[in-house]
Amino acid sequence: MLRPRLTGAMAHEFIYTCYKVARVYPPDRTVLENISLSFYPGAKIGVLGANGAGKSSLLRIMAGLDDGYSGEARLTPGFTVGYLAQEPELDPSKDVRGNVMDGVAAVQSIIDRYNEVMTMWGDPDADYDKIGALQAELEDKMRDRVLDATVGTYVPIGFVTYRAIAERYPSFSEDALWRMSEILEDLNRYPLQAQALTDLITRFPQTNYEAAWKLGEVREKRLKNKSGASEAYAKVPATSSKYRDAQKKVQELAR
Repeated sequence: MLRPRLTGAMAHEFIYTCYKVARVYPPDRTVLENISLSFYPGAKIGVLGANGAGKSSLLRIMAGLDDGYSGEARLTPGFTVGYLAQEPELDPSKDVRGNVMDGVAAVQSIIDRYNEVMTMWGDPDADYDKIGALQAELEDKMRDRVLDATVGTYVPIGFVTYRAIAERYPSFSEDALWRMSEILEDLNRYPLQAQALTDLITRFPQTNYEAAWKLGEVREKRLKNKSGASEAYAKVPATSSKYRDAQKKVQELAR
């Protein structure tokens, strides 16, 4: 990805050019020959080719990581190049888990620190103002997004934290499960949202959150599951402001 560092670049100026570029690997393996390209700012270019055609070699040259080529390759001054390697560089001294943990170290450190701060609330002699400030600072960091394989899209770092709390500390997961459900709703991941709400209701039958009502709505409107929605509405407690509406929903869905 090409990122501008300076503003005011002329629209007609090429951001990157290469002219008659060739790359030969010893002793005589030619992977690129007579390549000439020019890109305008903002252009989105795809590089297609069979295995071994030289796609990665071209990108490495463009990223400035390979100077063993002939010809000319020039990036317009004032811009930088970002390069994501096809194969990650792994630490051979570590096993698979060790390399994976290196990759998520930044996120894991925030999660670990957040868990530490949350346990501080249980200390009756703690400085609660300081704890609240620490929690707020960490939650700001959690708004950054990371790719989550389970959800299948980018999620706030906070979601990873809430899920970790829900898995590791079930008896303290009420808030975490509710926040997970809110994030999943924003991401349109309704089956996962329904599961988070179901876990919340199961673990905390007396929860103050309108989890049963929300679960009924998700099952009725998003998942088109009338029987499941009726079951959820029926669990709305009599103390809830949604109780009468929930009873009406049960009757409507039974028709």
